[in-house]
Amino acid sequence: MSIRLDFYFIVTSIGIFLALFLALVIVGIKKGNRKANVIFSIFLVLVSITIFNLGILIDGNLYLYFPHLLKISTPFLLLLGPFFLFYVKALITRDFKFHKRTLLHFLPFFIIIGIYFPFYIQSGGFKINYIQNWLNGKTEPYILIEEYILFFIIIIHVLSYIFYTNIMLINYEKSLKQVYSSIEKINLKWIRYFIYAFFIAVIGLILIFLLIIFFFKFVQVYKFIPIIISCSICFLAYRVLIQPEILAGIALITSNNKQKSNNKNNLTILKDKDASINKLMEIMQRAKVYKDPQLTLPKLSKKLNINRNTLSFIINTYFKVNFYDFVNRYRIEEVKKYLRNSESKKVNLLHAALDAGFNSKTSFNVIFKKYTKMTPTQYKNQYSKI
Repeated sequence: MSIRLDFYFIVTSIGIFLALFLALVIVGIKKGNRKANVIFSIFLVLVSITIFNLGILIDGNLYLYFPHLLKISTPFLLLLGPFFLFYVKALITRDFKFHKRTLLHFLPFFIIIGIYFPFYIQSGGFKINYIQNWLNGKTEPYILIEEYILFFIIIIHVLSYIFYTNIMLINYEKSLKQVYSSIEKINLKWIRYFIYAFFIAVIGLILIFLLIIFFFKFVQVYKFIPIIISCSICFLAYRVLIQPEILAGIALITSNNKQKSNNKNNLTILKDKDASINKLMEIMQRAKVYKDPQLTLPKLSKKLNINRNTLSFIINTYFKVNFYDFVNRYRIEEVKKYLRNSESKKVNLLHAALDAGFNSKTSFNVIFKKYTKMTPTQYKNQYSKI
C-alpha cells in the first residue's frame, strides 16, 4: 500500500507547514509580549503534531512506514487546552507567571502516556495490525471500550478548556469597553473564532465517536477534523498579517474591577453628581474630545480632573452604559449630523467616520448599524432624498 496523496493529505500538509512556520516566526520575535509569543509557538507545534497523526500518518498511510508514531500525538491533545489558556492569560494579564500549581495542568498528559505505554513498546507489526483492525471495524470489544473511555475523558478535558478560555475572553472584552473607546486593534475576537474552529473539530470527534458506537466502523468523517484545524491555522496566519499587534504585544490599561468604591466614596460621588456630569457633558459636546481615536478613560479623567474610578462610576450608573458605548454614541451622532447636512450630499463616508473619531471603516460600519439599525449608506440615502 503506497502513500495516499489526495486532497486531504495536501490541505493537512499545508496546515502543518503553516503552523510550524508561524511557530518559528513568532518564537523569533524579540520585541513585544515575548512570553505570550513563546507559549503560542509551543501551542502551534502541538497543533501540528495532532493533525499530523490523524491527517497524514493515518489517512496518508504513512503509518505503514512509521508505525511507532501511532498514538504518539494522543497525549499531546491534553496539552492543547492548557497551552492555549496560558497564551490567553499571558496576553490579557500583566506579569503573567507560571506557579507550582500550573504543573497540575500537565498531569492528564502524563497519565495518558502511562496508559498508552504498553502500546508504545509493542513491535511495529503489532501497531500496523492494530490500526488496520481499527480502520476496518475489527477491533476487539474490550479494546473499544477502553478507547471509548479514554476518548470521552479527552473530549471533556478539551471542551472544559475551550469553555473556560471563551468565558475569560468575553470578560476581557467587557473590561476593555470600560476603558477604551476603540478596541479594534486590541480585542481578541480572532481568538474566539479560533476557539469556535476547534469546537467544531471537537464536535466532529464526538460525531465519529457516536458513529463508531452505533456502526462499529471508523468512518471517513475523521478526515474533516484536520481539514477544519488546518483552515483555522490559515485564518490565524491571515490575522497575524492584518493585526500585527498580536505579535508585537498590546499595552493594556485594564479596568480596575477589584477596586470598588466604599460607601463614603459613593456618597461623595452622589453629592458631586451634577457638577461632575455637567463637566463631562461640556467636554464631550463643546470640546468634542470623542474625536480623539485614542481616547481612553484615564485620558478623559485627566482632562476632567476626576478620578478614573469616579468617572467610570458616573458613566456606568447615570448613563447606564460602558465607556466604549458612551463615547461611540457621540461619534455616531456626529456622523449623523454631518450626513443630514444638505451640503454633505456627496460626503465621503470614510472621511466623516475618521473625523468623528473612528479609526477604521469596518468598526464604523459595525457600530453605526448597531445604534441606528441601518448601514451608513442607507442612512445617507434616506436624507439625500429630502
